[in-house]
Amino acid sequence: MDRLTQLETFVAVATRGSLTAAAKAEGVAPAIVGRRIDALEERLGVKLLLRTTRRLTLTHEGSAFLEDCQRLLTELANAEASVSAGGVKASGHLRVTAPAGFGRRHVAPLVPRFHELHPEVTISLNLSDRVIDMAGENFDCAVRVGDL
Repeated sequence: MDRLTQLETFVAVATRGSLTAAAKAEGVAPAIVGRRIDALEERLGVKLLLRTTRRLTLTHEGSAFLEDCQRLLTELANAEASVSAGGVKASGHLRVTAPAGFGRRHVAPLVPRFHELHPEVTISLNLSDRVIDMAGENFDCAVRVGDL
C-alpha cells in the first residue's frame, strides 16, 4: 500500500473527525479508509487513533504524528506547485564564451533580454577566438561556428 496515501488518509480522518467523512471526501468506502489506517498503525507499530462507534480521538502519538504529516504534505504540495508552475527560478552565475565577431554580432545583443527574464543570473561573456578548455576554465556554455 502506498505510504503517501496512508498519510493523506490519516490526515483526512484526523481533521474531519471521522472515517466516513474522510471516505466521502476521498470518494472511497469507509472500509477502505479503515484498512488504510489499520495498515499505517501496523506499519508504525503504534495506535494513532482511538475509535469507538460514536467517537474518534487522536492518541498522544497520533497528535504528534498529525503535525508532522501536515507539515510534510504541505511541503510536498509547495514543492510540486513550485516546479509545475515554473516557480523554480534560475539563479547564479553563467559563464559563456563565443568567437569574437560572432559573439559581438549575435550573442552579446541577447544578454540584456536574458538578464531581464532572469534577473537572479549574472552573466560573464568571453568573446575570444582562441581554443578554450570549458571545464578547466569553468565555462558553462560555449558557442562556436564553422564548417563541419
